[in-house]
Amino acid sequence: MTPREVYDTTDFETIRDFLKSPTLEGQYFERKEHRKPEALAQTISAFANSNPAGGLLIIGVKDDGKIVGVNRPAGTAATPVNTMLRYSEYLVETTAEYRLVAITDDNGQSNQLLLIYVKFSPQRVVELTDRSAYERRGDQTVKLRDDEKIELRYTKGQKSFEDEAVALYESVLLADDILQQWSQAIIARNNLEIPHTPLDLLTNKHLVVEVAGKLHLTYCGILLFAGDTRKYLPGAYVRFLRYDGKTEEYGARQNLIKDETFNGPIPALLKRLRDFMRTQVREFSYLGPEAKFVEEPEYPEFVWDEAIVNAIVHRSYSFQNVPIFIKMFDDHLEVISPGDYPLGVRPGHFIHNPRNPNLKEALRYLQHVKMAQEGTRRMFQLMKEAGLPEPEYSPPGQPTVKVVLRNDIDRRRKRS
Repeated sequence: MTPREVYDTTDFETIRDFLKSPTLEGQYFERKEHRKPEALAQTISAFANSNPAGGLLIIGVKDDGKIVGVNRPAGTAATPVNTMLRYSEYLVETTAEYRLVAITDDNGQSNQLLLIYVKFSPQRVVELTDRSAYERRGDQTVKLRDDEKIELRYTKGQKSFEDEAVALYESVLLADDILQQWSQAIIARNNLEIPHTPLDLLTNKHLVVEVAGKLHLTYCGILLFAGDTRKYLPGAYVRFLRYDGKTEEYGARQNLIKDETFNGPIPALLKRLRDFMRTQVREFSYLGPEAKFVEEPEYPEFVWDEAIVNAIVHRSYSFQNVPIFIKMFDDHLEVISPGDYPLGVRPGHFIHNPRNPNLKEALRYLQHVKMAQEGTRRMFQLMKEAGLPEPEYSPPGQPTVKVVLRNDIDRRRKRS
């Protein structure tokens, strides 16, 4: 059952076994005999910040599953209901609602449970009045460090890293050829009248902003046009690693055979990286049905290219020192990008809420991405048509997103 379904249940006697289950507590449920209001506020913050499906606090059930209710005799150590309901006083804002429900406790007496249902907060980090914020990790409510809280704001879109000012605007910082190509593409596609200077367009597209009366390049502007992106974002590069074998070995068995780094403004980086990847993706040949040799690429080009472009467009650049990794093995290819999935995005879906919309739009003008909401679906289709396994995506809630492509090398070698 989901937290909302339990909260809306009309007869709690019918779900006693569910409430008493030793495995109930976890990402979506917490049960307690009683709770101080500040502790309730911390769990509410955690559920609101972490769970798209919400969360439910069940008060009046011990950790061992024994139902005791919240109507405790005067003089007991249990926190009174009216005190627990002061949890909202500890929150800057709350997405919670509560109800008291009738149940028979384990002593056979008529009693009540306090249920607090917490809705997900998709656009804001829910904080306590002391400015602390929490996250739910399994059955634990964990206080976020300041840097984790900032990253969560980026993830929820409450704050945009790509829009932050980073360096005073100076045309000498920028790669003029890429800037001119981008400017001409915008003028042509939007039928703009000339003159529109590159600075006009940079300002209009929020890649240059005014701070204290002076023009500054944003992080997105730096990523797109700066000749030295790593001066401002040390991790703004892609590292390609090729291994001899199917696993990564270390020490005396170390099997790294190629190590290449690609940096610079993203449009130029993408071109160099694509050209390089074409030299690394192998061809498999086999005797076809008409006694002619047929050659097939190790991976369809669109598939590996889309995995790389998604990593560059959707990664969290607020992880400023961490690059994107491409790891190539005999039997598979991994693309690993910093940061969790953008909010509202499921593994294998990159269309709902791009983390860096200005970056994506600029690359669309430069024809590096289409923004047609079809790329990931086409990846699955092309892998299937090639007789290869589906792309594999790491689960959410991790510090990185990993995409794995498998080339089915053992079957293909037997066929050749």
